[in-house]
Amino acid sequence: MIALPYAQMKRENIEPRLDNSSVLALVERVTGNPRYAQVLSVEQIKGEQVGMDVYEIFDQGEGICIRATSGTAACAAFNWYLQERCGCFVGPLTKRLCLPERPPKVGGHRRVASPFLYRYFFNYCTFGYTTAFWKWEQYERLTDWMLLSGVNLVLNPIGHEAVWRDLLAELGYQKRQINDFLAGPLYLPWQWMLNMTGFGGDLPDWWYDDRVKLANRMNEKLQSFGVGIMAPGFCGMVPLDFEKHFPESSPFGQGEWCDFERPPLLLPEDPMYDRVADSFYRLTEHYFGKISYFSTDPFHEGGRVEGIDLPEYGRKTLAKMREHNPGAVWFLQGWQGNPHREMLQKLDKEHVLVANLSADESFDAGDDFGNSPWLYCTVNNFGGNRVISGNFGNSLRQPFRIDETPANNMVGIGLMMEAITMDEVFFDLFNHTAFAQACPTEEDYLSDFLLRRYGLVPENALRAWRILADDVYLRSGISAPRQSALCARPDLRVKNVSFWGSTEFNYDTEKLVEAARLLLSVYEECKESEGYLLDLTDVVRQCVANNGWHSLEQFSAAWTKGDADGFTRWSNRFLAHFDIQAEVLKTNRNTCLGDWLEEAWAYGKTESERRMFLFNAKALITVWGDKAGSTMLRDYAHREYAEMITDFYRPRWDSFIGLLHLYLNRPEELPQIDWFEAENQFALSGKRYPLNENGGLKEAAEKALAFLSEEAAYV
Repeated sequence: MIALPYAQMKRENIEPRLDNSSVLALVERVTGNPRYAQVLSVEQIKGEQVGMDVYEIFDQGEGICIRATSGTAACAAFNWYLQERCGCFVGPLTKRLCLPERPPKVGGHRRVASPFLYRYFFNYCTFGYTTAFWKWEQYERLTDWMLLSGVNLVLNPIGHEAVWRDLLAELGYQKRQINDFLAGPLYLPWQWMLNMTGFGGDLPDWWYDDRVKLANRMNEKLQSFGVGIMAPGFCGMVPLDFEKHFPESSPFGQGEWCDFERPPLLLPEDPMYDRVADSFYRLTEHYFGKISYFSTDPFHEGGRVEGIDLPEYGRKTLAKMREHNPGAVWFLQGWQGNPHREMLQKLDKEHVLVANLSADESFDAGDDFGNSPWLYCTVNNFGGNRVISGNFGNSLRQPFRIDETPANNMVGIGLMMEAITMDEVFFDLFNHTAFAQACPTEEDYLSDFLLRRYGLVPENALRAWRILADDVYLRSGISAPRQSALCARPDLRVKNVSFWGSTEFNYDTEKLVEAARLLLSVYEECKESEGYLLDLTDVVRQCVANNGWHSLEQFSAAWTKGDADGFTRWSNRFLAHFDIQAEVLKTNRNTCLGDWLEEAWAYGKTESERRMFLFNAKALITVWGDKAGSTMLRDYAHREYAEMITDFYRPRWDSFIGLLHLYLNRPEELPQIDWFEAENQFALSGKRYPLNENGGLKEAAEKALAFLSEEAAYV
């Protein structure tokens, strides 16, 4: 049972709205068949527990009736109907609709109460690594999926830069100074997390109004379904030069984040604090209406705290939020030791909500976040990397400990992937859990998942997914599996891709190859499912990526020993991985570069804007930042897109292997290569790529698996 004060606060902050026309419009959009909306009637009811969502669905004459406490609960009911009565799958990346022309009967009366007060969605990083240049049509599809999944609290920082533009203008900053403070489109999320300022180019004048309109369109839609909106809050951030403008002020320096200088903080006792904070909240309400949930993370991934009275700092930060909205709730990310427990001490727990981003590793962070209410969150994707990653078992079972461990303060669940690019099973797990009454067995869940996603459950497909669930999806905490050897920056001693990447596998890679062969064996049966095609693409891609490490290590060892034949044989074998990989990736639009770049290019209105946006899109997935910032961040968001394999990653290795050939058995030390300059040229180039996919996955996968089986011939 969730503590009543938390439930009452949620009930006061999130109006449980249910707009019939909005629900029916969503049903028609999702199904593409107006008959499903025509047979549906929707009514609002009150739940038995304060703040908790309930739905009922049953046959009513020749139609279907949904009764629910909110619009999002009603959508969750329809999602159950789509899945269980129509056998459909709707995910954020793929869908499989097999709707009978005549809507089937419900066949009984189903009443379900969600065990979770909050079902939260979005990570700040997603607004950089996935959605930075999305337009309404893309957000509409994603928000439809959120509502079908029963989401009832959503982070939306879109357009927040307008608050800062106006705030700084009120303080006397000139346009040029404001532009220098605000980051480029893809880098704004890290500014709102207090990691950096200013990198990425000037925002055009039209950008601000455009993004505010987009944000409000999204907010209005979600609120009409009874979903709460969360916006960035204020914890003291000001520009680096703030003290020059206001000598009476003494911003507290925060040091560096990955070689980017962090913005300093105004502490609540600073003479300028109230003026800046009050303008911040006034402008936020001006642009986005009354907001009750504010997300801000002082000291995120570091930041100086020495000399700060953390309990008092936290108390006054929350007090300022509540001064502008008495019901305000401060949302904090439970990540790498944050939030500081000292800071939580004086906070009114009814006005705090913590997202446990490491819940798969530590269910309640060991201390229930100082007895604060918190969410069980999943973060299986980092930077948009295509690497099979996540903890299937924990994500399936652990959220249900909300009832098994009544002493904890867990009040909900959340999805906080850094990007929406793959591993759609984890989105489905969230979708399934949001209104589930009990934890299913792995076997039951996987069979149901495949039936909806593929349309049938071939034994070999189920065997493949058992391997993935039991032997591959094993990551916990922030230690992700090893990334692709092909994407590693060339070096004889390279062990990982990004600075933060793992140097070893946490599963038997041969198990993954076995899963790939099993999935490929059901190609003819499942090829009409776009979810199956994406799964097969990613599993085969991961097999090739994993296998590349062995060839890389072999040619490096041969070069070190002066073994010319071995070096040539194994370096050629390594380079062959790139061609094999590209053929697999070209078969699916999700694994091609065109969409990512075209979204950026199309968002601009002038040639210079398009080029700036294109630079953002290319830089983020390669060097990430400037030369200093790239030291720790380059390749963090690397992408195994087909054209990246052929035009970026292979040329790096081609040039390095060519250099090694020249220096084989020579006493001279290998010259140092300034990789940043070469990589940045790719980011600066204006080259774009076609929006297409080649098909031919079966042949490409067969070729890839045959290539992997040839490994013994090279030993």
